[in-house]
Amino acid sequence: MLGFLYIKNKNKFNNLNSREELNETEIIEKKNLKKKIKNSEFHLMANSHQRKEFSKMREELDENSSLLVIDFTRWEVWGDKKAIVDLVACAYHKVIENDKKVEKIQYFDVISFDSKNDSYLLFESLKLLFKEEFFIKYPVYYLWSDGAAKHFKNRKSQFIISNSKEFFGYNIIGWDFYISNHAHNICDSHAKNFKQPLKNYMDKNQNRIDSLKLVKELVEKNNSNTKVLIIKDVRRDPFLEVTTFKKVRCFHSFRYLGKGIIKTMILTNKFYSLTKINEGDGLIQKLEQKNCNEIEEEE
Repeated sequence: MLGFLYIKNKNKFNNLNSREELNETEIIEKKNLKKKIKNSEFHLMANSHQRKEFSKMREELDENSSLLVIDFTRWEVWGDKKAIVDLVACAYHKVIENDKKVEKIQYFDVISFDSKNDSYLLFESLKLLFKEEFFIKYPVYYLWSDGAAKHFKNRKSQFIISNSKEFFGYNIIGWDFYISNHAHNICDSHAKNFKQPLKNYMDKNQNRIDSLKLVKELVEKNNSNTKVLIIKDVRRDPFLEVTTFKKVRCFHSFRYLGKGIIKTMILTNKFYSLTKINEGDGLIQKLEQKNCNEIEEEE
């Protein structure tokens, strides 16, 4: 969609630019078009960079690690105020078949009736997820997701991953974000496969789904390479209250250097020219746990 708008605006601009005389309205339009074109060019360039980086990480995977793409989705339960919230987790990994490395994808759905789908739910979901035998064999070193501020691109979630060794037992090295408006990924495709058997069941039985065990049964029965995990309770005491993370939503890439120490990078023209996104001078910010009486609003 953005590419179409870019071409459309470019053609309009070229048309105005080719004319010798413009009225006042056309001069303003030309100026606005120039700004839109510049923003679109960077947006498309940044998206291309992130997509290439994602492909490169997949290619470089060995047989002892995985790359995890995550996203939250929800399913409004028919006839009830409840909603099924699902952390979709798609783990890319490599296996040896006929002496060749072959890419495989293992799907996980971590489900609950917790409708807040915030950083606390993310923590409980990952804690349950990383106990799976799959992640003992294929530990996660990199995360990818969209930039949803509510549950991913915020100070609490970044604190969780920067402390992954303490919380989950091994170090997650980095977290990259797809560019806004270009964030459609494999999780969205799997979410459709997750919801379809639930929809079929409700259409057939004219009945609501109020059991997570039934959801697990329906989804696993109708989807191969899929495992459904159920969360019963979500801990929401102040253990995730951390210091302000300035302009956290501006960054496209995070590298975790130690407990609470994060190297942040934004895709600008300066960084785009680099071979790897984790090279160059990133802004390093340190997050510390706060006294719950000193909680500040996130910037």
